[in-house]
Amino acid sequence: MQDDTMLPEDDRDFSMARRIGNRLDEHAPLDRATGDEPSDDASFYRALLTLKQAPEDTAPPAGTADRVWAALEQQMTKAPATAQPRPALRLIRSLSRRTWMAAAASVLMLVALGWLLTNRAPAPVLLASADTTIVTYTALDGSVVQLRPHSQLYALDEEAARYRIVGEGFFEVTKNEARTFTVETEDARIAVLGTRFNVSTWGAQTAVFLEEGRIRFEHLATKQAVELVPGQHSGAMPDGRLMQPAPADSSEFLDWLRREMIVESRPLRQVLDELAHHYAISFDASLAEPDDPVTGRILLDQIDQSLNDLGKILDGRFVQIDDETYRFVPN
Repeated sequence: MQDDTMLPEDDRDFSMARRIGNRLDEHAPLDRATGDEPSDDASFYRALLTLKQAPEDTAPPAGTADRVWAALEQQMTKAPATAQPRPALRLIRSLSRRTWMAAAASVLMLVALGWLLTNRAPAPVLLASADTTIVTYTALDGSVVQLRPHSQLYALDEEAARYRIVGEGFFEVTKNEARTFTVETEDARIAVLGTRFNVSTWGAQTAVFLEEGRIRFEHLATKQAVELVPGQHSGAMPDGRLMQPAPADSSEFLDWLRREMIVESRPLRQVLDELAHHYAISFDASLAEPDDPVTGRILLDQIDQSLNDLGKILDGRFVQIDDETYRFVPN
């Protein structure tokens, strides 16, 4: 027996909700029917758009479902005579108590749709992408970003100096008191006025190092934030933890700009994570002590040279086991 608290698959409102969702995904206009779409759907779409675009002092107050439906019906009655008001509106308002949950869900769906039409954020725009070499991008305000190999820079709102980075990049931000330059990753945000800093997202965390100026470093999920001064670094972990700022040697974070890695008692796991990002490769799990400290210099010109340098430090060698995976073999 069908649960009459749920809308059936052939319900017109349920079907229309799906079509509206498809239109939003395809960025299709809502103000006219397309193909064999019912013309009264176009009338309903126009009512939604008119309601969304109404001035605040004429828009219906947020609240009960009755107010929302009343506003929609009022807009639909202003459509051309050939477009008949949807009878589904009156049908839903006359539903019995047993189907109240389904009606409420329909109302909430339409209210949420109106909010999405108004507040939907624009998709990030790819500005620069680095393949196997360092790529330099100059922003609209003159700020310069150097992208590490296999990294991408996106604009969230370039006019407002809001960016997103995936991989690693070094930022030289032009000082401008009239705006705050922000860089986001999957789990953190860096806000500055004018400064030089490095951001990386490989190794399952966002890491930041400040060379010059001052920055605010915030974890997006927990809203925990710290301020860094020159020579400090911090990190945002996926579990919500934010490292307290601590002193660091600039060579540990900026050495890739010179196409080398200078490691001083760094866990082997971190070294492998950095190399895996730099060359877009992976390592198998054959290393018995991934947290052992590593010290040495690794050139980043060619993958064979880099793995040969690391192999010497570890007293062994790396062998390729498929197109993108390497295994360590001790001597």
